[in-house]
Amino acid sequence: MKGVARSLTTCLLCVLVGLAELAGGERPASGDAFDADIADQFLGTAKKAAALRAARRRGTPLMVLLTQDGCGACQWLKATINNGTAVRSLLPSFTVVHAHKLGQWKHWCDESDCPMPQALWFAPGERDRLLVHGTNSEFPHFFHDEETLEWGMRKVLEIVASGERWDGHTETSRQQAMEKLGWASAESKNNVESAEHGAEGEREAEGREL
Repeated sequence: MKGVARSLTTCLLCVLVGLAELAGGERPASGDAFDADIADQFLGTAKKAAALRAARRRGTPLMVLLTQDGCGACQWLKATINNGTAVRSLLPSFTVVHAHKLGQWKHWCDESDCPMPQALWFAPGERDRLLVHGTNSEFPHFFHDEETLEWGMRKVLEIVASGERWDGHTETSRQQAMEKLGWASAESKNNVESAEHGAEGEREAEGREL
């Protein structure tokens, strides 16, 4: 029952994000599928072992995109990527898997607890996920638009180049890795940027008063 409730929650999340994005501005062109020039860069398999081998052989990080047909948030992600240039320009630096069918998700997540869309990241030759999270603290692998995904891709390239990793055992080591790498989650980055902008506004206001 718990798994069913969580699954319903994740489905509702997809719908709410899709509606929120639509309310926030004009809808981009169709997000039913990735444009052909983007899809052509995806691996022909979604199997985990094959994808990890391909990333190791190419020497590029592995990015796994999990989407679902009929998911509003997934359509928004595809539409913003199709209508943008940032993710397109970064794709050659990655080995990319697009898992969008029921039988493909099982290679990457528990299908009863797998909010869509997701982005998972692996350094070349490594089997442990990198600690790069989106803006939703409850669903850390939830990446819903091009801007957030671009940030994640750039952060992955930075982490891979640095060689810094969390050893997976202690919260202290996780914090140390995050501090060395800068922002490990888009949510933390956004929160601090908002605070910095607020402080800057206060300084400007004080200057005008003087």
